[in-house]
Amino acid sequence: MDSRLPDRFWDKVEPCPMSGCWTWIGAVNHNGYGSFFWQGKTELAHRLSYRILVSELSAEEICDHLCRNRACVNPKHIEPVSHAENVRRGESGKDLAERTHCKNGHHFSGANLRIRSDGVRICRECHRQWARKYRRMRSAVSMAAITIVGVFR
Repeated sequence: MDSRLPDRFWDKVEPCPMSGCWTWIGAVNHNGYGSFFWQGKTELAHRLSYRILVSELSAEEICDHLCRNRACVNPKHIEPVSHAENVRRGESGKDLAERTHCKNGHHFSGANLRIRSDGVRICRECHRQWARKYRRMRSAVSMAAITIVGVFR
């Protein structure tokens, strides 16, 4: 193993010959990612492994586990990507991409579909309904403000 990481790091790694994963058997956070105390702070073990053994990561980069094993710290199984790309690649991203209707039952197609610059699909009918409610609420608030101002004159 690499000497740039301390022995206590490698004590928490168990290589799996079948998958090639380096499974983290130390402490894990609530999402199942390994955590390791390093240079005065707790870090995600897979990010630390990638950063020390491969290259630095920018603050915007997310580590995508190509093996789909959150406990894996093998840097060969990790690819730095944007948050949006990581979501698209994940199970929830696939589920969202395959949906034909929004949560309110409107069809995601044609004139009812708008795709934001980040790739998120928007139901135009739901947006129209939300905008109507928002305008009514803003109007009611401004009418209440006018009434209150009138009372204090």
